[in-house]
Amino acid sequence: MKKINIVLLIVTAFILSGCGRDNLDRTNPLDPSSPSYTGGKAVKGKVQNSSFVGISGAAVYLDSGYTTSDSSGFFVFSNVAAGTHTLSASASFYYSSTSKIMVQNSEYYQDIQLSDKATIISDDFNTYGTNSTPGAPWGSISANFKTLSGMGVSNTTCCTVLAVAATISSMDSNVFTSTSGTKAKAALRVDTAIAGPFTLKLTDSTGANTLELGFVAGPKIYYKTLTANNTVSNLLSTSTYYVFSIEADNDQNTVFFKVDYATGGNVWTSGSFTLWSSYPHNNFNKVSIWTNSPTSGFSGYVDDVKVYNK
Repeated sequence: MKKINIVLLIVTAFILSGCGRDNLDRTNPLDPSSPSYTGGKAVKGKVQNSSFVGISGAAVYLDSGYTTSDSSGFFVFSNVAAGTHTLSASASFYYSSTSKIMVQNSEYYQDIQLSDKATIISDDFNTYGTNSTPGAPWGSISANFKTLSGMGVSNTTCCTVLAVAATISSMDSNVFTSTSGTKAKAALRVDTAIAGPFTLKLTDSTGANTLELGFVAGPKIYYKTLTANNTVSNLLSTSTYYVFSIEADNDQNTVFFKVDYATGGNVWTSGSFTLWSSYPHNNFNKVSIWTNSPTSGFSGYVDDVKVYNK
């Protein structure tokens, strides 16, 4: 009996000696400090453009996993095993990016910078002087729509736009190619100190059908589909720079509208709307800036009007 008890004591001591904290660290694959640990770590980052401004709604893939970037461009994947992974991101109007990353036993951070696709139309208003009429790519310009020298939204020279009191003023581009397979995005930076209404438009070549996005007095977001006018309240601040974007996809026959801060981050994005009720349909191939000036007239900063390829 004594021999049995001694054997049990020896076995018990041996087991206990292998169950200490040090031993768990060495052998438990679920312990992050273990060399054999393969459990999850977070992979985080930011999808941004060439100016390091976050891109919202970008599709981000980690191997076969998928997520989208938030309103400021940030994304996160949780519980990622240590090892080599493929990280990629894509967004409309940008070239996609793919890279290999090595995740170890710590949180991994990776920014992804996407390059802009080529623009069909671009005007940063930096070449115009005082009381000038903008030139190409603008084909039709109201006599009352002039530029003043000054600082633009992106803090480069020009452009302040002046509209004479109680007049409708506009700049219309020449028709650009927008056939099937093209996704036209018109973006406009503007200062909401302007009393409004102030509108960015995409039109078809007939000029009869328009998509519009801008703001009215308030300032309130204003947008127009082919069938309805809409306003969205309590989202914009006065004297703040925003980017207004209309994204019309001829292939998908859809359009949606976005308002972003000029410094990055999304303010508001509409749902997706059907463009045309039937095929064939016209393509949107003209961009306009339009305002109905109040009786006091206005001047305000406008910058970086662009139309992108899909």
